[in-house]
Amino acid sequence: MKTVTSIEPLECRIAPAALSGTILTYTDADGDAVTVTFKTKATLTEGVFTFDSAFGNAGPQQLRIIDLTGDPKFAKSSLAVTVVQAGGGDGEAAIGYINATGIDLKNVIIPGDLGRVDAGDAKLNSPGVKLLNVAALGEDGLATQGGAGSLVSNVAGSLTKLFVTRGITDANVIVGKDIKQLSVGGAIQGGAEPDSGSIRATGNISKATVDGGLMGGTGDRSGSIFSLGKIGSVTIGVGLIGSDGAMSGGLFSDGPMSSVTINGDVRGGLGSESGQIDSESKVSKIFIGGDIVGGAGPDSGGIDTEGVATKVTIMGSIIGGGSIESGLVELDGGAKNIFIGGSIIGGDGDESGIEITGKLSKLTIVGDVIGGSGELSGSVHVAPGTKPGKLGTASIGGDLRGGAGLASGLVTGESGIGKVSVTGDVVGGGGVSAGQIFSPFAVKQVAVGGAVTGGDGMHSGYIGAGGKLGTVKVGALLGGMGEQSGAIFGGGGIAKVIVQGSIESGTGILSGYIDSNAKLGLLMVGQNITGTATNRAFVTAVDGIGKIDVRGSVMFADFLAGYNDFAPVNPNVAIGKVSIGMDLIATNIVAGVEDTNANGFGNADDAAITGGTSKKSQIKSVSVGGTINGTAGADPEFGITAQLVKRVKIAGVAVALTSGAGNDQLVAITGVTTGDYRINEVA
Repeated sequence: MKTVTSIEPLECRIAPAALSGTILTYTDADGDAVTVTFKTKATLTEGVFTFDSAFGNAGPQQLRIIDLTGDPKFAKSSLAVTVVQAGGGDGEAAIGYINATGIDLKNVIIPGDLGRVDAGDAKLNSPGVKLLNVAALGEDGLATQGGAGSLVSNVAGSLTKLFVTRGITDANVIVGKDIKQLSVGGAIQGGAEPDSGSIRATGNISKATVDGGLMGGTGDRSGSIFSLGKIGSVTIGVGLIGSDGAMSGGLFSDGPMSSVTINGDVRGGLGSESGQIDSESKVSKIFIGGDIVGGAGPDSGGIDTEGVATKVTIMGSIIGGGSIESGLVELDGGAKNIFIGGSIIGGDGDESGIEITGKLSKLTIVGDVIGGSGELSGSVHVAPGTKPGKLGTASIGGDLRGGAGLASGLVTGESGIGKVSVTGDVVGGGGVSAGQIFSPFAVKQVAVGGAVTGGDGMHSGYIGAGGKLGTVKVGALLGGMGEQSGAIFGGGGIAKVIVQGSIESGTGILSGYIDSNAKLGLLMVGQNITGTATNRAFVTAVDGIGKIDVRGSVMFADFLAGYNDFAPVNPNVAIGKVSIGMDLIATNIVAGVEDTNANGFGNADDAAITGGTSKKSQIKSVSVGGTINGTAGADPEFGITAQLVKRVKIAGVAVALTSGAGNDQLVAITGVTTGDYRINEVA
């Protein structure tokens, strides 16, 4: 006969808290069965544990406090929590507060939220906690502590490893010395209280990984990581997001940083220095996977280092904000290599973009550089510090455009520039010096694939050097409404200017203008030079011009050797070979001669600029492929004039000139229908 056995299910029972040697068991507030196992030399008593009800009461309980301060034998203890999910629980166990003040702990493992821990003895060279491994810090707020207490943890000495599975919310962890390893699976989130959602190490942080992000709150320094020593490597998965609190959502170090990787954005908020990477020393490597975006607060959304930054990579853009130095990469020790995968875009606040103190060896910007309404917004500014403020090479894949702000959309190296290339256009803006490439010292080479176009502001759409300007190659040079806009300037001379298209004056004074305060070696123009009767196109050079080669026509222009802007200053100059491919209309070619009566050149009041020596000013040769003409009517008159004009050829036919200086005065040119264009050698 078959025997049938009936087994009835066990009754669901809630086990009260019980202590057996070094093991505590209890039923958690949501019904899970919890075991806390200690490795300790101390004797555990019920007084170590504080629940939300009396120890041993029937029913679920919240473990609020584990107090290990009563017995010095708790030193070097470990505790591990295990959970068996039951009664609809979540499989975790939250603990409010572990108080091990004055005692070093080894390993603390809690599969749940921990509100607070205090640990560590007076010997700061030893770990206050060797391992703290929790599911969350501060996630349940003060509820697990009965609504009282705090979310501030203090670890005297080092914290060797801090592992947080999910995230840190409003909790503040203060470590008296080093953090060897920090790993957070979610975000570090700040709140309304100062320092909430923050990690602070008095010493160094060797390695930190936050898979979520650093998220600031309204409290100052909330949602941030601080090291008063150095930081080895930091990886932030989502981004640095500042908020209303000062220094919220940021990464700060008093010492050097080896490697910083932010896979998302760096964004400023309303608070000053919010959304900021800040080192008081050098940084070897910074990688930003998204954008740097300035906020409404000063110094928000950016990078600030006091030492050299070896390599900075920003895959997105740098975008200025509404306050000063918001959306700014400021490297006060210089930088070797900066790569921007997007653009630099200025905002309403002053000083956004890139600001380097010292040398910047290489800068690559895939997109545009665009100025905003703030001064120096959307700019690249390299200034001297302990080392000269020299910009080595800069490559801009799009346009360089000025904005409404003073010096917005500016690229400058105050101690000199090696090479700047702009694939697109250089366009001036409404601000003075907006949309400009300039150095007070030498600039070796500038190449612009598109046009250099002046804007409404003075010196906007401008390429210049206070020292010698090397080779400048542009697609076109177009003046704007601003004075000296759409212009090229060399304070120490210009080696070469190559304009693939045309030069055109604008409505501003000296717009569409080339000016050399020493010698201009070569001017080559692939198409035309075109001014107007009221706004002529000017090419001036204090110490003469080596060669002029214009493939198209020249109309309403002046080539003035021995001139500083409109002022005649040097009589002892020469112009070499001048070649005009097509027509020469209402244009002066002048070397060392001034117009004394302001009625134009090529007439009897032409005179050598005062202060000359025995050296004669001269024009070596002028060749015009088309016709030469002036304008109908009276003043002004036009001419090719110097103390010596060696050769002139019109449409392949040489003009008969007498050998020697001062022998060909007021020579009429065959084919000039207006009667106001002459060759004139002055005494």
